[in-house]
Amino acid sequence: MAVKNKESIFSVDAVKRQKEQEQMEKKLSKTNTEEVSGRKVPMNITLPVEYKEKLQAYAKEKHLSASILIQMWIDEHCV
Repeated sequence: MAVKNKESIFSVDAVKRQKEQEQMEKKLSKTNTEEVSGRKVPMNITLPVEYKEKLQAYAKEKHLSASILIQMWIDEHCV
């Protein structure tokens, strides 16, 4: 007769999932400069209402977000 494995399918899956979780946590905890430099961060600016409206209207016209337009402006003007 074949001997059945005494481990349940649930405990095997739980161990597998725990290993996956540990790998994900290792990836997230790395503070490698390449990883940090590519991430996006929020930025608050103050503009007159007219400028905000102009920016939003232009962004809508170009089918872009305002933040993408600001990034493009920085790329063009902050060399």
